[in-house]
Amino acid sequence: MNFDPQVRDVYGEHGAALSEAQLLENYLGYAIVAAQDLASSESLASEMALVSRRSMGQLIRRLRELIPIASSFDARLDMALERRNWLAHRYFSDRAMPFQTESGRAEMIRELDEIGEEFYQLWGYLDTAIVSWLRRPSPTTAMFVEDFIRAVAEA
Repeated sequence: MNFDPQVRDVYGEHGAALSEAQLLENYLGYAIVAAQDLASSESLASEMALVSRRSMGQLIRRLRELIPIASSFDARLDMALERRNWLAHRYFSDRAMPFQTESGRAEMIRELDEIGEEFYQLWGYLDTAIVSWLRRPSPTTAMFVEDFIRAVAEA
């Protein structure tokens, strides 16, 4: 298809934002695995398979069961879930009118970039916690919880 360059930019930003949402989902899964005292490589593999099949909402609920989450970070996770679902299911239908104009598409590009940045920041906090934990000599689940709480405290 031969799309207008600005239309391509809208689609590109939409894809980029959803890609960041997928990274957030992946990092939520990693955090869930790290927050559990998994005794064997079998239990680790089993849990990784389980988290890979969960939705973002299920991952957030599971993380809340395992780790006390600061209210500011928790609110950002709720917003991320809402935005992810909106992007995946209703974004283009909700933006049908603005999509028809150059100024509307420009606003959509800005909006999608902002949403993608929010997902990026959130998975960045999780990455910080995981990397900090993995750098520790003989990391334990309790150490991961400490690193997680410290990493998301600034969110």
